[in-house]
Amino acid sequence: MMKRKKLSLCFALASFCFCISCQYSPRQMILSLEDNDEEIIDRNKNFVPVSRNGKWGFIDDETRTLAIDLKFEHVGHFSEFIAPASIIDHGEELWGYIDTLGQWVITPRFNEAKEFSEGLAGVNVGGIWFYIDHSGDHSAFKSMQWTDIYDFSEGLAGVFDSAKRFQYIDKTGTVVIPNNGMDDGAKFSNGLARVWSNWKVGFINRQGEYVIQPQYGNAHDFSDGVAAVKVGSFLEGKWGYIDQNNKVVIGAIYDHAEDFKKGYACVAFDDRYFIIDKKGNVVSDTYDMIREYNDGLAPASKNGKWGFVNRAGKLVIPLQYDEVVPFGFNNGHCWAILGNNMIKIDRQGNVLSQGPRN
Repeated sequence: MMKRKKLSLCFALASFCFCISCQYSPRQMILSLEDNDEEIIDRNKNFVPVSRNGKWGFIDDETRTLAIDLKFEHVGHFSEFIAPASIIDHGEELWGYIDTLGQWVITPRFNEAKEFSEGLAGVNVGGIWFYIDHSGDHSAFKSMQWTDIYDFSEGLAGVFDSAKRFQYIDKTGTVVIPNNGMDDGAKFSNGLARVWSNWKVGFINRQGEYVIQPQYGNAHDFSDGVAAVKVGSFLEGKWGYIDQNNKVVIGAIYDHAEDFKKGYACVAFDDRYFIIDKKGNVVSDTYDMIREYNDGLAPASKNGKWGFVNRAGKLVIPLQYDEVVPFGFNNGHCWAILGNNMIKIDRQGNVLSQGPRN
């Protein structure tokens, strides 16, 4: 139940110059760097996972210098100050958790490992999933037999039992929302969770009651009091917005729709991207692409040039760059390419540093 976008782009980061083929999903974005067989996974605050010659480590996103040595088989993202990482031990890949110094805080002993959320992380041993805390203890979940598990959110997490039935548990492992025909579900957000039943999406509350019956081809979490929903099938149909009473706020006319934040959302129609308000009014110019917002700004392109728009759709950094990093701003800065130069800019478009593309 995940959406995916494919992007093709070229840019450089710090001393790197490379061509990138990028695929995004809600869980991770993988950038394949062809020149040196390097890879970078979606940014995570100050540390960005990076790979060279088959080994993973982390670079500091601010300085673009190596922060944790390239010594791991694979790594995940930092969350709650630790990150999953793996090594090969006697021919078997084992996962544990490292701190920001690259030291093991939970020794490698799991077949799979997820990031921490609300103090717990999902791990797999021999095909069985359970949760551990920051010390690696799993005694609260020792007797559980789950075939897959999701992250905790608002104190609840979705799991699949041994019969592969989806349900929600609390932090003691107690089933608090039994399977009621759900095929799958998402995390809780603002007291509601999206669930799938017979290929349709609806919403349940924390008591497991349907507040919106499964009827949509796809849907996002509620944000700013409304949710983007796809009317029609998962593959075909149009996007619009509803409130928590399932009342239509903006009709389903869009080919793509992002969540509302601070009264505005990015949508697309006939391959043109633009910003709308909660009445459906267009408040921006149209663009060939508008990427995800970070630090309040989103990369926007038209006729091969990139700039940045704010939440209200105003172009605050002109369309002048040949490329910008896909995730845009992070910690108040962004890397961009202009001609043969790699440029670091702030949110006002001021140049912080620049140098030639190598």
